[in-house]
Order: sequence, then C-alpha cells, then structure tokens
Amino acid sequence: MNAKILAIVLILTTNFKICQSRNYKNFALIKLVPQNSEDMKFLQNLDTQRYIDILFWKRPYKVNSEVQLLVSPVDYDIFKERASHYKVKFIVQSEDIQQSFDKQKVGAYHALRVDTFNLNEFHTLDNINNWMADMAHHNSKFVHREVIGKTVENRDIYAFSVNKNQAKTKVIVESGIHGHEWMTVAFATYFFNELIHCDSSKNPVAKHLAYNYHWLLVPVANPDGYDYTHKKDRLWRKSRRNLGTAYGVDLNRNFDHSFGKPETKALANFIEYHRSKLKKITPGKLYTKFTKREESNTELARYMIRRVSWTEINIMNVWAFSKIITLK
Repeated sequence: MNAKILAIVLILTTNFKICQSRNYKNFALIKLVPQNSEDMKFLQNLDTQRYIDILFWKRPYKVNSEVQLLVSPVDYDIFKERASHYKVKFIVQSEDIQQSFDKQKVGAYHALRVDTFNLNEFHTLDNINNWMADMAHHNSKFVHREVIGKTVENRDIYAFSVNKNQAKTKVIVESGIHGHEWMTVAFATYFFNELIHCDSSKNPVAKHLAYNYHWLLVPVANPDGYDYTHKKDRLWRKSRRNLGTAYGVDLNRNFDHSFGKPETKALANFIEYHRSKLKKITPGKLYTKFTKREESNTELARYMIRRVSWTEINIMNVWAFSKIITLK
C-alpha cells in the first residue's frame, strides 16, 4: 500500500512539474535606440556571447532603430553596469513583465456554440481550431477548411478559405509563425469573424474586403510553438523540433532555407499552389509598444482594418511580424 501511495505521489509530482510554466517574475522590459556603431556592437555582443541572461523582443539590426529586450533580475545590475560603461542609454518600460502576462486572459469556448468564443480574449490552440471549424461548418457556402500540413509533433496546420462573392483576387494571411505572438493569432481570428459577419457589420471596409477578395487564412502557422507558450513558456518563439542538444527552429528566420521543416514546407507548398496568380508580396509592420493597448486585440484589429487600402494590403502585427501575401 505504501509503495502504491509513493508511486502515486511521484506521478502527481512529476505531472505538476511538467505542467509548470516558466515564470518571468521581475524580468525587466528594456527599450533603447543604438546611436552609433559602438552601441550596435554592445547589443550584438549581448545577443551572440550570451554572458547576460536576456531575451530580445526586437533585435538590433541598424543604428537609430528601436530595440527591446528582457533582462533577468539576476543579471539586471550587470546589464546596467555594462550599458553605463558603453554609455548606452535605455528606458525601463516594465520592471516585472510577468505581471502583464498574468493579466492576459485566456478565454473558454463551448463546442458548437460559436457565440461563446470571446474575441476580446486570447485562446488556446484547441479552442481556436474548434471555433474556426465550427464557424466553417455554419458558413459552409463560402468558408472552407483544409489541412495543409503537419508539425513535427504531428499537429494539423489549418488553412481557411473565405470567399463570399467568387472573387478572383486572393490574399493569403499567415500569422502565429512565432509561438509567442498571441496578438497576431488573435487578429487572424478577429478578421476571420469580421469577414464572415460583414453583412451585419457597421464597418464598410470589412464588407468591401470580404466581397472583393478571396481570403486564405493560416491562423496558426506554428501550432506546436503556440501550444507550448500556453503550457510551458509564454515567450517561446520557435518550433518544437528536437535538434539533439536543443529544441526549436526559428521558422521565420531564413525562411527561404527552411523549406525542409514541415511547418515552413507546408506554408511554402500552400503558397506555391496559388503562385500562378501571384501579384506581389507585401510585408509590413505595425509594432505596438508595451502599453495597455496590447490587451485590446479588437481595438488593434479595427485600427488595422482602417489602414487597408484597395490596391495594397497592409499588415497588422504585434510583438514581431507576420505576413499578408497578395495574390491576383
């Protein structure tokens, strides 16, 4: 009996550890703008030498371009000293990023009841897949779902077609290629809903987009990474590919060289299938800074909708970037 109890305790303890997420308590969010090549060298050394526990949100790539990074509380004093030594000025945007993560509400969804999916909340991968599948089923005349590939952890990668008026001009919307970019996924679900319900919407732009374009949405291009951010590490960026000594491939970096990865290969094949009508690729960026507005995905998405022109589809993105690819 004691052995059984001990075994149960060990199992419960192991499961508890598995379910624990990485905590970013007292990690500071830092913003700075490199003014010269010496500033750039300092930042690039931080990135490559890893002598300080940091995580770049917005990497250094040129002078006078804003950089954002998280600094561990253990290494904050070292970072402060090194920045002072190199005369690099910075602003602390948050002294404890975990507090903001704790405020990010993850909503529930009741299967087949599409109205229970709250667009003002973030959602798990399962809830997103189930809701979008239910929406496709309820609007099967002009919404279709397909599996375009599998991830390394054998999850389906879904694409959704929305074409209300047999439009010829196609637009591919890819989001969530970085697991931690919850807002890009939230935008994709919001935009999907706007396209479907445009007839009852007060937004004339949404109706114009729905009736003049054939939309192809890949709402979560990195399902493994996105699921991992909900269960293990809120800031996980990469795929979950086992590299032997580490996990994860940055699916967006060097994308042209990553077609051997199942996630990028699925997306590449999907784009290639429609390539005969390719008009142009238009990447863009709407990088929202660390403010309370990041919590309001509906407000941000509506802001993006207002920015869309008829001749060039722009992109709304938060935390990094995703792509909208225009096909005609």
